[in-house]
Amino acid sequence: MMLRITRPIIACLLGAALAATEPASRPAVEPVDSGAPATRPADASPVDAMLRYNAAMRAGDTQGIIDSYHTTTPEEARYVRLIADAETHIGRLLTESARRFGEPAAKKVGKAIGDLGDDDARRAKVTTDGDTAQLVFDDPDFPLNLIRIDGVWKYDFRKWLGAESGLPTQIWVEGAMRTGHLAKVLAQDVAIGKFKTVDELIAEIERELKRQRGE
Repeated sequence: MMLRITRPIIACLLGAALAATEPASRPAVEPVDSGAPATRPADASPVDAMLRYNAAMRAGDTQGIIDSYHTTTPEEARYVRLIADAETHIGRLLTESARRFGEPAAKKVGKAIGDLGDDDARRAKVTTDGDTAQLVFDDPDFPLNLIRIDGVWKYDFRKWLGAESGLPTQIWVEGAMRTGHLAKVLAQDVAIGKFKTVDELIAEIERELKRQRGE
């Protein structure tokens, strides 16, 4: 799981940033080393990295998500920790949705909130070049960039969301944090039975995402 990146989503994030009346807060987070040598067995494919990431999200394993990234600076590591926190909330929303409405319904919830799941990972177009790889999803201009460290594929933050990505990194991370907060609230609502059907939940997601974009 992870939030999908497409041109419309980038445009929406930029629009939300321009519509904001106050600058987003930047929580103080200690740098972490997410590029430590791997101890797990070598991956068979770059897709394994995404499946492992998704499993960490479902388990609420923040450190597992952090370890899925390769970072090279304290600033990148700080961004990764913020993303990981948001992703665990999205993972819980999908888990609660599956528990209450069933797995097929949970996949619809994932699509509504912009998540990339295991099915997306398995359908992705994979290209490898030595110890680097790309997974291509909806938009070929925004592939997931990976790097192999000690036999284990990791998300290459610098090339995917960082300095070499061409994306507005801070705005993207702030958008992920907003989505994570929304997922946290909705997961609690699903757990207490606020939504009678998955369609009600999806409608609420769509309303909130539009509100975040200032629509």
